[in-house]
Amino acid sequence: MTALQLNMIKKIATDEYTPINGATPARREDAETWQEMVIETPEDKGVFTSLLTAGLVWSNGRGKDAACGLTDAGFAAFSELHK
Repeated sequence: MTALQLNMIKKIATDEYTPINGATPARREDAETWQEMVIETPEDKGVFTSLLTAGLVWSNGRGKDAACGLTDAGFAAFSELHK
């Protein structure tokens, strides 16, 4: 996994719009946010797409209503960062 991918995983998990307002999540369900909050640049979009392809994140919806979060595998990768 690249540094950009790890940063995107962290960005999703600790975004201020997660259910726990940006605190470090202890559960995968708390690592969900609005997609527009974490995809701000074309580079972000490419990194997010690579994570989606790898099965580390999920995406649901379109445009401003799109939500995203970490899959079980993505949350495991995030948890490894915080050991």
